[in-house]
Amino acid sequence: MHGSDGTSAGTWQHGFLLTQAWQDTAGGCFATYWGKGDEGPFVLRVSLRPVLFVPQGVSLPDGVLVAERRSLPLRNFARQPVEALYFLRQHDLLEARGLLREHSVPTFESDIWPSDRHLMERFIHVACAYAGTPQVVDGYRLYEQPRMQRADYRPRLARLAFDIATGSAEQLYSIGCHFRDGEREERQVFVAATGRRHKGSPVHYCGDTSGALEAFFGLVRRLDPDLLCGWNILAFDLPFLLERCNELEIPFALGRGGGVLRISESSSHATVQVPGRVVVDGIPALKGAFFDFENFRLETVAQAVLGEGKSHTVAQDDKQAAIDRLFREDKEQLGAYNLRDAELVNAIFDKTGLVELLVSRSLVSGLLLDRLGRSVAAFDHFFLPRLHRKGFVAPDRDAVELAESLPGGLVLPSQPGLYEHVAILDFRSLYPSIIRTFKICPYASLMAEQDPVRTPTGATFSGTEHILPEYIGELMAVRARARAEGHPDLAQAVKILMNSFYGVLGAPGCRFYNPVLPVGITATGQWVLRTAREQLEQQGYHVLYGDTDSLFVQLRPADWAAPHAAGERLAGSVNAFLADKVQRECQVVSALDLEFQRYCRHFYLPTARNVHHGPADESDGEVRHDGAAKRYAGLVVLPDGRTELLVAGLECVRSDWTPLAQRL
Repeated sequence: MHGSDGTSAGTWQHGFLLTQAWQDTAGGCFATYWGKGDEGPFVLRVSLRPVLFVPQGVSLPDGVLVAERRSLPLRNFARQPVEALYFLRQHDLLEARGLLREHSVPTFESDIWPSDRHLMERFIHVACAYAGTPQVVDGYRLYEQPRMQRADYRPRLARLAFDIATGSAEQLYSIGCHFRDGEREERQVFVAATGRRHKGSPVHYCGDTSGALEAFFGLVRRLDPDLLCGWNILAFDLPFLLERCNELEIPFALGRGGGVLRISESSSHATVQVPGRVVVDGIPALKGAFFDFENFRLETVAQAVLGEGKSHTVAQDDKQAAIDRLFREDKEQLGAYNLRDAELVNAIFDKTGLVELLVSRSLVSGLLLDRLGRSVAAFDHFFLPRLHRKGFVAPDRDAVELAESLPGGLVLPSQPGLYEHVAILDFRSLYPSIIRTFKICPYASLMAEQDPVRTPTGATFSGTEHILPEYIGELMAVRARARAEGHPDLAQAVKILMNSFYGVLGAPGCRFYNPVLPVGITATGQWVLRTAREQLEQQGYHVLYGDTDSLFVQLRPADWAAPHAAGERLAGSVNAFLADKVQRECQVVSALDLEFQRYCRHFYLPTARNVHHGPADESDGEVRHDGAAKRYAGLVVLPDGRTELLVAGLECVRSDWTPLAQRL
């Protein structure tokens, strides 16, 4: 059997999912997944049966439209048997949930969107294999009711960076576009005015706002990018263009298949949905990847990353007046200025490897690109299907009660002063390592009576029934392999995901929230830091400062000739001590890994500001000076003898200082 394009219906294709949505119809609930694969863009359309869980045997109130009621070998966290209620449409599920809650019937996992559940229950982490009979529609392949399964696949994504120039009277002047797809590249500027195009110029005169918008949408359809990129486009460019489209009654047709762009506002951020394409705003994307700059203006980031910046055609001290003047007098120069901003966005993305990092984060977390950063959703994605296979369902998020406050990481007192020969030791992925060592996990807490493991601070978890520790072990193996094979984006993506787990378990929006979990992690982290300090001091070393997962140790004179070897030896001795201690006292194998990070020839710890120093302590006649937390500076000496400055928490450069002061 062959599809309409000659593809065998049994042939498995591979691709990367870009967007997803669910929709209720008269025939039921359907999910639509847009993706990009070796065969180009594709759409997978799948029928769904929305489901929630209730206690077994409970009476359902009138008005609950259940398509099927089925007993399953599953229990809730109170160990009560549950049964599944299946619905024809998601709207029916939401109506039923309201009625059930009105009648005090508890519901479980009623807040999982059906399109999310379809992927997570198949362990699909964005990359997938699919098979079916395709139809070719408007340049993409449509699969109705395909088979889907997990796969390994990494896409090459085409991107269109764009920037708009606007007038002081909320007028659209121009749209600059820079397209990149491998070696393929294209530049276009659409000006909302009449004019005569110069030969070879990328500037097109479109008559008015409507013409410029239609030309922009036409370019998007022709080039068919996977990513729509820009700088501050979520806060400015896209809302501005949407307003103009609404005023002119033009569909904001930036999506594949004629789909329109929609913006949803919330109290914390704006969400943009474009069928078949992903919007990537450089500012939140770089912040989410933990890039740090003096500020996130395009000029600042471009100078820091590329060593070059925006066009000087427009004076920055009176930018709007200069843009207004160019629109009146020199539209070609305005187009060049507009295009330059779009080019800088693509250049920054290239130099930072941002798209590769975003793709890696998506593949690792299982979240589509437009949902990255939603750590609670990422935790649900991997944890829920594994929990179901252990025989349990999870509560709804809004059914979880929160504790008032939780402890944080330990900060050992800083001893202010200027020191020499300091080794910085750092516990690699401390919280994930603690989770892995002491089996800290929502399911392990639930099953704590089976082969119990006690943390050094008294929390108890099952040593054999757990999910999160073994998943972290898998991620650590992926990270180690990525680092060994030269894939820093993948290694960084794994690190970001693993480091989110502690925050998720203590987050208000997490359905697995239980204060035993985050408290068990932080309390054990404090124990680890104190124990490591004590062991170093027993060896005769002076620990100057400690913060959450780092120790700053002054080396002895005997170590000065080979400080890097001494730092490695110290880290190894602490690791061996901790491994022996937790094995003897807790009967677990340690995954804790203290590593030597840096050697500082000179190291400075400042005194805390705004601290009142009282009279001398009568016991020793000395005045106490408090050291500042999370503030230090050091001259790092690398193994090859080169030096670099390390500064943390200190105002080494302020944006309002003169250039001379900043250089000094």
